[in-house]
Formats: sequence, C-alpha cells, structure tokens
Amino acid sequence: MALLDMSRKQGVYLEAAHMNYHHRDTANRDENIVRNYCRKHKIRFHKADFHDEEYKGNFQNNARIARYAFFKEICNKNSLDEVLVAHNLDDFLETYLMQKEKNIGVSYLGIKERNVIDGVNIYRPLLNYEKKKLEEYCIENNVRFGIDETNLLNGYTRNRIRHETVEKLSSIEKRKLYKDIKNLNKERENKINDAEKYLKGSSFETDYFLACPDLVLYMHRHFPDKSEKSVNEMLRQIKESGHCIFRGKDVLISKEYGFVNITDPVKEYEFVFNDPDDIEFRKYGPFKISSKGTGFEGVTVKKDDFPITIRNYRPGDRIEMTYGRKGINRYFIDKKMRYYDRMMYPVVLNVCQNVILVPGIGCDIKHYSKKHNFFVIKL
Repeated sequence: MALLDMSRKQGVYLEAAHMNYHHRDTANRDENIVRNYCRKHKIRFHKADFHDEEYKGNFQNNARIARYAFFKEICNKNSLDEVLVAHNLDDFLETYLMQKEKNIGVSYLGIKERNVIDGVNIYRPLLNYEKKKLEEYCIENNVRFGIDETNLLNGYTRNRIRHETVEKLSSIEKRKLYKDIKNLNKERENKINDAEKYLKGSSFETDYFLACPDLVLYMHRHFPDKSEKSVNEMLRQIKESGHCIFRGKDVLISKEYGFVNITDPVKEYEFVFNDPDDIEFRKYGPFKISSKGTGFEGVTVKKDDFPITIRNYRPGDRIEMTYGRKGINRYFIDKKMRYYDRMMYPVVLNVCQNVILVPGIGCDIKHYSKKHNFFVIKL
C-alpha cells in the first residue's frame, strides 16, 4: 500500500493487481483495502483468485507462479512496461539469511532490484526502506493497510528468521549488512563475467570447461532453480559421463562426443504452406527454400501433398527410404551431430504429417524424382 501511494504521488500511470489466495480469514479484507483505494483514486484495479487445487507441491512456490502469470497477463493485455513489487530491506535481508542457512546456491544474494520474470520487467524500488518505515509512512499519510497474521507465526523458515534475527537488528546494523551483501554481489558479478569470457564460444574440451574459474557461480546464473547440490551433480555428470544434456534459463549445455557444448535453448518453429503459391524462395529461420540445391535437399510434391509443413525435428520422426523406414535420429547419430543441431534441424511433412524430406539425407521413396519443385537447405 505504501508503494501504491508513493507511486501515485509520483504521477506515473498505474494499474493495480491483487491476487486473493483465500488462505486466511482476512484475505477478503485485504482485497477490499486495495479495491477501495483504487476506486478513491481512479486507478484501474485487477483481481484474481488463486485456486490451489490446480497445482501440486509447495503452496508458496505455486502462489508465486500464479501471481507472476497474472502480472504477465495484465502487462500484455494493457501494454504496461513493468511490474512494481514492494519487497523491502527486511525482505532482502531475510532472503539472504535463508540462502545462507539452507546453503542455497545462487548467483545473486538477497533480492535483485531489477530482473525479468517470464518476459516481464520487475522493479523493486523499496529495497532501501525498512518495513517499519513503510508502516509509519502509511500511518502518517492515512493509507489503510492490513497485517498478514500468518507472518506473526514461526511456521515458515522466513518468519523464524524475521523474528529471531532481522527484527532484532538495529537500523544501522541492517544497513551495514545490506551494504556488505551488495558488495559481495558486485564481487560475484565480476567473477561470473570473467567466467562468461572464459567460456566465450560454443564447444569446449571437457577439461577446459571444468577448469573455468568460478564455474559453480556461472552455472547458478544460467540454472537459477538448481540447488548447490544439483549443480555439483550436473558438473559430476559432465566430467564422468559420455553424454548428458541440461536445459537452463537461457542456455542449453550438453556433453557429447567428448566435448561440452553451450548453445541457446532450442526454439520450436513451424511454417505451413497451404498451396504451391505460398512457397517463397527465401530464408525461414534456420533454413531457406531455394530453386536450386543438391539432390539430397530437393523434393517433388503434388497438390494433394498440401498443406506442406516445415518444422524442426522431433524425437520419433521417421522417413521411408528405398531401403526401408528409418528413425531420423539414427542419421544424426551417424553424423555425430550435436543435440542442439538435431533439435533445430528442419524436416518437411505433407498433409498426412509424413516426413517427406530431410535436407542432406533426401526425400522419401514416394517423392523421389529428378525434377524437384523446390529445395530446402539447412543453414
């Protein structure tokens, strides 16, 4: 409520989002506090109800997922730039102490002031404010707010740390700890950037990869949902196994044929051509359609083959050649092709969703001829 009032007084355009979890008796009271404030100040109000039965596992994590999905929907529908979140200095310190107590492997200690969650810009402008100062602000400015009574209990780790440690710190002690953590984050950021420079490229010998300075911090940046134990297990597999694949937030790391490969995540693509006139000779993402090419890149199609689909390879795809039906993955293995290159490889399908062409391998038995309509060339 302090953040909402401060932001309104700054004169920026605002819309308010409230998610009601219905997990405590005062949940509807809090919703009404936000709704009434927005009605008074003519701020557009969005509300969602959380349905726990739609999720499995940890409530706190599920609530967070639902909350940020709600925020994303509002931003996309209303062309809004970012989400302001009211995490404060106490929240920052609690998060850091939780990370430390649980030995959670992270690339950033505490809470980031700015980050991106599922494509949405998140900004936390109150990290320099103590919680008690925000409560005082609301009282002084006649802004109604509600207390979540579950925060008064020690049932959650965060609550215990709040009551037993953070609330016992003086303002001076809180700010000193905050400054120390910020300095640690700067050191970590420098180390991670050095690791990024060391691993500049896409393919490395295993020993070279494992010798990367501060490799664990590098992994935590790209695999933020992984614990310290999980990251160490990933590195063990990279060292000892002949083949393994890990999908991170913004990278795909694979160990294949004695090399460690770092690539972008695999992105699905699909182009549909409803009739021959739809086909243009040009580049389409990782491939191009051309009037010229080799015999292993060409295909002859008829009108009853349409619509034609060109998409990336999927596990299980097969093609029928003159010598029998064969899984396309076997060709990739024979060529010692990297996992990323396999998953981005184009295949051509007809109206029956049968694979009729794999560029570089050739077309299926039913579409073979010496007069091809077009050629698909892997870039």
